[in-house]
Amino acid sequence: SATPPEVLLDLSDARPGLNSYPINASDIPLPAEVEVVSVDPPAITLELERQETRIVPVRPTVNGAPAPGFVIGEVRVSPAQFTIQGPESLLTALEYVETGLISIEDAASPVEAMVEPLLPDPLLRAIGLGPIQVVVEIAPEASDEEEGPASQ
Repeated sequence: SATPPEVLLDLSDARPGLNSYPINASDIPLPAEVEVVSVDPPAITLELERQETRIVPVRPTVNGAPAPGFVIGEVRVSPAQFTIQGPESLLTALEYVETGLISIEDAASPVEAMVEPLLPDPLLRAIGLGPIQVVVEIAPEASDEEEGPASQ
C-alpha cells in the first residue's frame, strides 16, 4: 500500500493556543513527475500548549490484605517523587503518580517490588530513572498481651 504524502509545516513561530496553518502545494514533497492538483483541507488547526516540567510525589498502589494476624506497616517508596514533563494543562491537574500494582495478599513478611510509574495520559512522560522500588512492611498484629509488662 502506498504511503500518503506528508505535509511539512513550519511551527517556528508557533504560540500557545489555537493556531491555523495553511497547506500549500509547495509544502508537500513529491517526486518531480507528480503534480498537486488540489489540497483538502486547505489549512490545519492545531492547539498548542507550553511544555512544562513538574516534580510530583509517587503514590504506590497496594492491593490485597496480609495474612491473618498481620498488618501493613510502613510503606517506603524510592524514588519518593518523579519528574514529569508534558502539556501545562495536564501537569496542573496532576497531584501524584501512581505505580503498578503491588500485591500483599496473604503476606506474612515484608513485600518488595519494582514497579513502573503509571501516567494518566500518553502526553505525559517521566524524566529520569525507570522503575520505582516499593517496600511494604508487614508486621504481626499487636495483641493485648504485648501492651505492657504482665502484672503479678
